[in-house]
Amino acid sequence: MEIRPILSAMLRNKTGAILIALQIAFTLAVVTNAFFIIYQRWEKINRPSGMDMHNIVTSRVQWVGQDVDYKAEILRDLEALKAIPGVTHVTTSNAIPLSGGGSSRGVSAERTEDTEWTATGSFLLTQDGLDSLGLNLVSGRNFTLNDVVWFDPEVDELAQNVIITQALAEHIYPDENAVGKTLYMNDSELTVIGIVERMHGSWVSWSGLERNMLVPMVFPGSSISYIIRTQPGLTEEVRSQVKQTLLDINNRRVIRRIRVLEDVATSSYGSDSDMMVILSSVVCLLLLITVVGIVGLAAFSVNQRTRQIGTRRALGARRYQILRYFLVENWLITSIGLTLGVLLASAFNYYLVVHFELERLDWFYIPMGMAILWLLGLFAVYGPARRASMVSPAIATRTV
Repeated sequence: MEIRPILSAMLRNKTGAILIALQIAFTLAVVTNAFFIIYQRWEKINRPSGMDMHNIVTSRVQWVGQDVDYKAEILRDLEALKAIPGVTHVTTSNAIPLSGGGSSRGVSAERTEDTEWTATGSFLLTQDGLDSLGLNLVSGRNFTLNDVVWFDPEVDELAQNVIITQALAEHIYPDENAVGKTLYMNDSELTVIGIVERMHGSWVSWSGLERNMLVPMVFPGSSISYIIRTQPGLTEEVRSQVKQTLLDINNRRVIRRIRVLEDVATSSYGSDSDMMVILSSVVCLLLLITVVGIVGLAAFSVNQRTRQIGTRRALGARRYQILRYFLVENWLITSIGLTLGVLLASAFNYYLVVHFELERLDWFYIPMGMAILWLLGLFAVYGPARRASMVSPAIATRTV
């Protein structure tokens, strides 16, 4: 197949070809960057949290009234919650992981005038904290009952031992075993007694999501969170009993947000999920418009060249040659558009990096987008091209 005659024919009717090439260029620029952003959001949502997301129920309790013995109330709650069929572990907590609300502290391996404090998520748990969250202890030991401190403002006693995540250990103690090391937090000196493999903190978009510190401490107050671990498959049964179980002990309080931890995470990642849906819709719409444009141009070209096709058929051109002609023509138009699209996609990504602080586009997204559009273009033009190849020489010559 000679490329030159095809180019000559395209130049004689260049308006449609130029418009389709520009549309393909724009589609490549948008689709590649959209795919990249969608994949980033998908990776973000599906990061391993280190917790038993499917089998954890969380709840927030707030007492009403004065003269409440919070410690006694919490101890009764823990005992009652553990007695629910299907519950394996229960702990109090100052915050729910992945909920968007929590506490952070600045910590360091040393304390000097030039100390750079590392922002760290802080979770106050009981001795059952690790088991309640389903965390994997990779070094050191777990908390014991003797480690747990019930905060009393008159005594102002703080916990002395902490467990940290592997991410925090590697950040503060690079190339060292953190177990047994001293961790400084403001005026406090804490001893690292254990390391968990991974745990996500409260804020899903925070760069320090995996830098967390677990403190064996209970802060009795007007409100507290409970984290309840269940046997696999019994999460909903346990969740349905939590509210009534707590109200049976004391109905002068509000029981809020009884949710499975997986649902908490889904809610926190809601904006990322919405972004994926919106971008996926845009990609599908753009690809559909591109296909319609290619089909329309090819169909118009076939109608305009019926006499030419018939003449070629009468001169001995076979059907596959006519089919190939239109496929190659479309491939040329698509290739021109994709060449321009590569530049446009790079420029678009540069704009996103500079103005929205997104990451640079990985190189393989552009070849992937080009391959998709090449295949899509051939698929779109195949119908009109096949119809052109079916033109009979006898029918075509009647238009002479």
